[in-house]
Order: sequence, then C-alpha cells, then structure tokens
Amino acid sequence: MTVSTLESTPVQQQKRVKPNLQAWYRPTVSPEQGILLILFGSVVTGSALAQHWTSSTTLALICTFFALQAEYPLILQIKQRRSWKPRFLVWSGIYGIIALSISGHSLSICCRLV
Repeated sequence: MTVSTLESTPVQQQKRVKPNLQAWYRPTVSPEQGILLILFGSVVTGSALAQHWTSSTTLALICTFFALQAEYPLILQIKQRRSWKPRFLVWSGIYGIIALSISGHSLSICCRLV
C-alpha cells in the first residue's frame, strides 16, 4: 500500500456514509398512467350518464387516486426484498391515510343525507 491509497480511503468512506435526506421528502408517485386514464374515463362516463357532477363525485375521484397511489410504494418494497426502504412504507401510509379520511368523510356525508 502506498501513502496515496491510505489517505484516499477515509475520504471515500466519508462519501459513502453521508445519507441522502432528500430521498425522504420526494413523494413516491406511480409512473403508470394507464390506470389513472381508465379511472378518469370511468368517472366522467358515470357522471355523464347521471347528468350530474357533485362534490361527492369529486371526493370519490380524489379518494380513488390516493388509494391507487398508496399501492405503488408497497409494490416497490415487495420487489426490493433484500433492501428495507422505510420511505416506501411512509409514503404508502400517507396516501392511505388521505384516502381513508376522504372516504370516511364521504361516508359521513352520505349517512347524514339518508
């Protein structure tokens, strides 16, 4: 070993240890747009047949969007079996909580109307 390799080794180790904190702030969004197009098409078709667009229709569309987004980080975590990525579970939980809260709100509105 030469002096240059001994001096460069700690510098290379410091670069590897440095965590990337921006990875936690980036939301995990599904790149698959086909499902979203089918979702939007079915909602527009249903509202056209009913000839009425209400706030419940908008809430259902948003809730379904977040439910589909909650599935994608879990799929990524399952595909990466060897490496544990808590970021995927955090974003899946955030999307899931949003979807559940919107569906609970919509359900409470429907129960009041009946």
